[in-house]
Amino acid sequence: MLFRSGNRSGTEEWTIGWSGSRSTLPHLEALEGPLGDLLAERPDVRLLVVSDRAPRLDRLPAGRWRFEAWSADREVNLMQRMDVGLMPLPESDWARGKCALKMLLYMSIGIPVVASPVGVAAEILGKGDVGLAATSQEEWFAALRRLAADRAAAARMGEAGRRVVEREFAVKVNAGRLEGIFREVAGA
Repeated sequence: MLFRSGNRSGTEEWTIGWSGSRSTLPHLEALEGPLGDLLAERPDVRLLVVSDRAPRLDRLPAGRWRFEAWSADREVNLMQRMDVGLMPLPESDWARGKCALKMLLYMSIGIPVVASPVGVAAEILGKGDVGLAATSQEEWFAALRRLAADRAAAARMGEAGRRVVEREFAVKVNAGRLEGIFREVAGA
């Protein structure tokens, strides 16, 4: 899998994306209000949901969002269709313990994120202008509205996110770190 941008520049449709398992679908479904408001305001915006089960988004306009079944073979390609990635989380011990994998995947393909600033997600948001934090319904709407309106800023955030992933989270960077830890533990 090649984690690179899908090169969506020049397309008129702007896609908000979310990828996750059925266990985290309630976090996406909790954003139905802000997503519905944005879709009503912006006819050029769509939502793409990638999961192992379709969400319940009854209040979103038909034809403005679609569900794609997740598979390891299609994950990167599906994310490359997105212009911004969502990572909503509750403020809980469980969420604080998450590793922000989806956030890093979005950043690795060069798209900005809108994320709940919980646990390591808050730390990653602090590493650069990689996206926007949102905690309330109003903040989610404002963040998505801002990125949809200023696609150049969204693209810059996506590029900054890609640089953060390459600098701090890439295998080639962390292989050396792990080697040092193993040597230290082994007493070598």
